[in-house]
Amino acid sequence: MKSIASICLLLLFGAGCLSDRSRSDSFVALRSQIAQKLSGRYECGLVTKNANVEGHFFEITPANSGCRVLVSEEKFFTQTEWDKRHTAGTNLLIEFMTIAATNHEINARTARRFGKTYDLLDLPGWSYNNIGVNVHVECPEIVYPELEKQSAEAQHLFDEVVSLLKPYR
Repeated sequence: MKSIASICLLLLFGAGCLSDRSRSDSFVALRSQIAQKLSGRYECGLVTKNANVEGHFFEITPANSGCRVLVSEEKFFTQTEWDKRHTAGTNLLIEFMTIAATNHEINARTARRFGKTYDLLDLPGWSYNNIGVNVHVECPEIVYPELEKQSAEAQHLFDEVVSLLKPYR
């Protein structure tokens, strides 16, 4: 009986039925760890499903600031997979730029060949418990007197967040 239960569990995991849940749990755990580290100094928003892409995100906002730090869940890659994709994408980009610099005509066949470059280079910057993570600072595009100070504070917050993550490369 135990072997049947083990086989069912293995099949569910292999089919992806359990892996999404554990990814979400890891991302929620990351949000909790960040909120604990920031210990009330910043407002750490709730984990929200990203409507545009697969995954979740949350934002951290310093009080009375127009800037914010966005933390998003991304596809996880092992370091080896990440390196292969990065190298392949970089090589394709270099080859494309070489063709463009020599004014060769870029036809449909060439465009198809280099079309996957963006997908190869769309990589997370960090990982955490088998999830890919991207973190970035967003500030308003308008200039106002406190913007420089708020931007510096958001960058400090960014540094605190990424200190909890494992960088790729």
